[in-house]
Amino acid sequence: MLESVSAGVPIVAIPIGDDEPGIAARVAWVGAGEFISLKDFNGDRLKTTIQKVLTNDSYRQNARRIQTAISKVNGVKRTVTTSRAIQ
Repeated sequence: MLESVSAGVPIVAIPIGDDEPGIAARVAWVGAGEFISLKDFNGDRLKTTIQKVLTNDSYRQNARRIQTAISKVNGVKRTVTTSRAIQ
């Protein structure tokens, strides 16, 4: 998720486990993408959701807004540094 929004790219997420459902919900909440739960997942739903995200410019605008916020705080580098410290 971080790689996509830090590049200003909207997301269609299919969260599977661990922290993914929460992250996907936050991406949708800020308007930078949509998510499909596994129980609701099928080919038609995926196609419809991708088309929605690609054709509605607000998703790209919101992803770019998040990209700017991440860039201002050097968020990608801070996340990588924190992840390495945890390992």
